Amino acid sequence: MDVGQGRGINSGLQSVTEPGTETTKKTPRSQKTGPFNVDFSLHLADHHIYSPGTTQKPNVKEIREALAAPRPGDLLSQITEDAFEAFSASVWGAKSEGDVLANVVPTLLGQNAANFDTARNLVFAKIRPLTDGSLVAPKPDLYDGVNPITLAKAIREELADVVVPSKVGGNPVVPNFLLETTSPDGKFTVTRLRARYDGAIGARAMHALQNYGKQTPVYDGKAYTFSAVLSSDVLYVFAHHMTAPTTAGGEPEYHMTQVDVFPLTRNRESFLEGVAALRNCRDLAKKWRDEFVQAANAPRLPVEVPPAEPAAAAAYANSPLSLHIDNAAGPSGIVGLNGDGGLSISSNLQDIDGIEWQQLDPNLLQHYLQMDNSQYYFPRPPDGF
Repeated sequence: MDVGQGRGINSGLQSVTEPGTETTKKTPRSQKTGPFNVDFSLHLADHHIYSPGTTQKPNVKEIREALAAPRPGDLLSQITEDAFEAFSASVWGAKSEGDVLANVVPTLLGQNAANFDTARNLVFAKIRPLTDGSLVAPKPDLYDGVNPITLAKAIREELADVVVPSKVGGNPVVPNFLLETTSPDGKFTVTRLRARYDGAIGARAMHALQNYGKQTPVYDGKAYTFSAVLSSDVLYVFAHHMTAPTTAGGEPEYHMTQVDVFPLTRNRESFLEGVAALRNCRDLAKKWRDEFVQAANAPRLPVEVPPAEPAAAAAYANSPLSLHIDNAAGPSGIVGLNGDGGLSISSNLQDIDGIEWQQLDPNLLQHYLQMDNSQYYFPRPPDGF
C-alpha cells in the first residue's frame, strides 16, 4: 500500500459539519501535505531538499566502489539458480506492498538481521519538522539506526528532535539507512519522493551527530545516509548529504544522488549484483553510524593541572577573552582553561581566526607559548571553543 492509501495519512480536505448549521461545508481539517500531493516535490525544493540530477553530488565514486566490493562468504553459492527463480516468482506474485515487504525484501537483505537495529513502518512523529511543519511525518517501510542505549543519554536528549524518530521508546535512533517499496500498481515517483524526504531526515540526523560539540558546523560534502527504493523488480540506491547554506542566516541544503540501479529479475547475475550492492550499502551506513556515535560518545579527558597553573587558570577564568579556535594541531599553542582551573584545549597559533590577542594578558600568553607539543581536552568544549 502506498502513502495516503493505507498508512493513515491525510493530505487533503475533508468534509465536516459546522456546529449550529444545517449545511455541510469544506473546511481544512488538516493542512498536512503528503507525497501524493502535486505540490509535495516543489515544497521540498522550496526548502532546499533537492531531487536527484539537479544538485551537488557527494563522494559517488567512493560509494560505488564500496557497493561493488565482494561480499564476505560465497554469495554466488548461497543464491542458486533455483533461488533466483523463486525470488522472481515472489516479485511477480506480489499483490500488495505487504507482500513485497514479507516475501521479497527479506531475500534482498539476507539473514543477518541480528547485526542491525531495525524498525518497520514507524512514523517519525518525534522528529522536528524538516520544513515548515506542513508535511506529514515520514514513515519509511524500514530503517536502520542504533540502539538508543548505545548513544550517551546527554547526547540523545540534546539532539532528540533530530536523531530520535519515534515517541515510542526503545526504537532505533539516528536513522541513516532507509528503504521504501511500492505495491505492484504503485507509483515510483511517489515512492522516490518518500525516499527523498526520508533521506533528508537521515542526513540531518547524521550531520547533527557528526558535529556534536562543535561551535561551527562542518560540511564535508560526503554522504553518510542512504536510501533504497524497490519498485517492482528494480532496485534504486540513493545517497543523501547536506551542504552549507548559500546565504547568510539561511538554511542548509539537502541533496539526493542516484548511486546505481539494478534490474533484479533480468538474470541471476544482475540479481546477485543488486543484492550485494544493497547489503554493502547497508553495511556502509552502519559503519558511518557506529563511527559517529563512538566519536560523539568519546570522553574528552581532562588532564591534571601542573603546580604552576592554578594562578594562570584563575587569571584566564576572569579574562573577558572569548576564543574561536579552528585548528588544534601544531607544536605550540594557546591553552584555554575551564573555570575549575583545568586545562581545556590547545590550538596552533597559526591560521586561527577570530582571536583578539590584545585582550589577552601578555604574561599569560608568553606562559602558554612555552608549552610545546601539548593538547588538552575538556569533557565538552564550552561555548566559544
